[in-house]
Amino acid sequence: MGIRSFAQTALDFKPILRERHAEFRHAEPEHAAATCFTVVYGAWARYLGLGVTIELEGARAIAWKQLVEDLGLMALAFLVIDVRLLQQGSARPRPRD
Repeated sequence: MGIRSFAQTALDFKPILRERHAEFRHAEPEHAAATCFTVVYGAWARYLGLGVTIELEGARAIAWKQLVEDLGLMALAFLVIDVRLLQQGSARPRPRD
């Protein structure tokens, strides 16, 4: 069941990202979308598999709602911020071709 669930979730996830594809600033948008899915799914699987009481080095356990929000913000930043521009000193997004 695990691999089927993963595959179905991936199929459901991709169209959601494709709807906003024009807003991506990552140099490789398809790669970025796939990476976001892998990271988000992995974090969800770990959270659900290990439970809510797992803590890292004394940090408080993260609630599900907070985890979902944090992952969404991380994925958003990865997709829409061109880090190369930030490294060059320009935070302005570049227009997509």
